[in-house]
Amino acid sequence: MVPHLSPLTSHLSPLSSQRGFTLIEIIAVVSVIAILVAVIAPSVIRRVDQAAWTKETADLNTIADAYTQYILRNKSVRGTNDWAIAIANQMSLPVSAITTNARRLARAFLVDPDLRVNGAVLPYSQAYTGATNVSSARLIIVSSLSRALPISTGIPSSTEFSAIWNTAEGAKPTTATWTTWAGTGDDLRIKKLNLEPLFYQLILVDHRSNTNPPSPWFSIDNWSATNVPPGALGLNKYYLDGTVVGLHYLDTTGAVQLQSRHLLKRNISFLFESSAWRGEVEGDQQSFSASGSDFYNHAVTFVTRPTNPWGPQAQGASQWGVIIAMYTFMFDYTYWANECPTHFDRHGNQLSSVPEYVLLHNQGQNNGNVDQFSTQLIYAR
Repeated sequence: MVPHLSPLTSHLSPLSSQRGFTLIEIIAVVSVIAILVAVIAPSVIRRVDQAAWTKETADLNTIADAYTQYILRNKSVRGTNDWAIAIANQMSLPVSAITTNARRLARAFLVDPDLRVNGAVLPYSQAYTGATNVSSARLIIVSSLSRALPISTGIPSSTEFSAIWNTAEGAKPTTATWTTWAGTGDDLRIKKLNLEPLFYQLILVDHRSNTNPPSPWFSIDNWSATNVPPGALGLNKYYLDGTVVGLHYLDTTGAVQLQSRHLLKRNISFLFESSAWRGEVEGDQQSFSASGSDFYNHAVTFVTRPTNPWGPQAQGASQWGVIIAMYTFMFDYTYWANECPTHFDRHGNQLSSVPEYVLLHNQGQNNGNVDQFSTQLIYAR
């Protein structure tokens, strides 16, 4: 006899008899997952933050480099109104990629309130006249990775700027603006820029004994040549790294002639005397090899010795007179060596018209250029 099955029992499949997860088991699994998340999540977050920190550091370095390249390329320093546009054009990026970081938080571009280039704040565009002074040329780009900054692009107070400039890695500035800020020092990225090393001093001196032609002229980059200003130092200005300095002279016909060009890569001075531009004689801005250091030390000792008090009466020479005489001799020798005798132009039969003769005669004759320079320097002391 077949046993009778109830309707409920007759519809059960074999799988339906297996036991399911209980509520306690589900809670246990979820608790394990929560514990794992609690252990792993901070490490993951730290790695994400570290990646963002590294990226923002690299981005700020790239932005600062692009800003510097823009300055040197365009001979122009942009200020708070158009700094981002200048950098964006240099990097071929949208302006928003400069003004905000990867977390869509605004960056701040700060200018030292004491900054002066040619007596004024930014912007500055270089002209042929150069800058009379460059001081406190400091800039800061600030970025936050966690929350909005408590400051924005502009010129803060001296106290605020100095506090940010002096902030150590991983710390917050100490002013009231930052003490109430909810972010941490690890959230901050601060990029400092000092523009002063981008400027070099150029001194041009007109050392003629009279104002008769030829007179000294100079040019800057693509500007037309102009005469060196009169005065003890003539031209004493600051120009940006990479500026092309042209040294010219006005010949007896009134035409401006180019003698040489120099790429400005350091502080430098030139002296115009004896109808030609000459390089600097000073040693403090030069670099010397080990083999020449001994000679340099002897030369410095010689120059700094007291001047002979009987020099003017006994027609003696001062140290500077000796240096000028030696410099002139080396110049004449170089002139002769570069145009060796076998290549001299005979210039006809008039010895007085030979440039080499005129040059040497003007330098070495009694009451010539060397005598005049030495006498002037002796009495000047």
